[in-house]
Amino acid sequence: MRLILTAFCSIGVAACSHATVPNDSRSDAFNGAVSGVIVLPDSGANALDCTQIAVFATTTDDKGSTLRVGRPSVHQGQGRCSYQITDLPPALALTIHVEPPAGVRCGNGASLAFATQSQDTISLKDDEGGLRDFHPQCSATTSMR
Repeated sequence: MRLILTAFCSIGVAACSHATVPNDSRSDAFNGAVSGVIVLPDSGANALDCTQIAVFATTTDDKGSTLRVGRPSVHQGQGRCSYQITDLPPALALTIHVEPPAGVRCGNGASLAFATQSQDTISLKDDEGGLRDFHPQCSATTSMR
C-alpha cells in the first residue's frame, strides 16, 4: 500500500511541476504591446468613465476571419484614459479599436466615436511597442485603427 501511495505521489508531483513551469522559449509567445491615450469629449457629453470604453486589437487570420488578439487594460486619468494592449503577436497587421458604450452622445447630440490620426494598421516585431492616441469625433460613425 505504501509503495502504491508513493508511486501516485511521485507521479502527481512530477505532473504538477512539469505543467506549471513556464516555457519562455515557446515560438507562440506573444510579447508585443500597443499603448496610448484616449481623450474624452468635453463635459457636454454623457458622463463617460474609462472603464466603459472598449479597447481591443484585431487581426485577420489565413482564412480572412477577423480575430481579437492581445490583453487590453484601460485606466482613468483627468479628461482622458490611458490604455495598453499586451501579448500581441509579431509580424501581423493589427487594427486598434476604441469604442464608447452604446448610446453615449456628444454635447451636440451626435454619436460619439474615437479616431486616431494614423489610420494605418500597425505591425510589431518581437518585444516591440507601438503608440496610438485617440480623440473624440462627434460626427463619425465608427472608430478603429
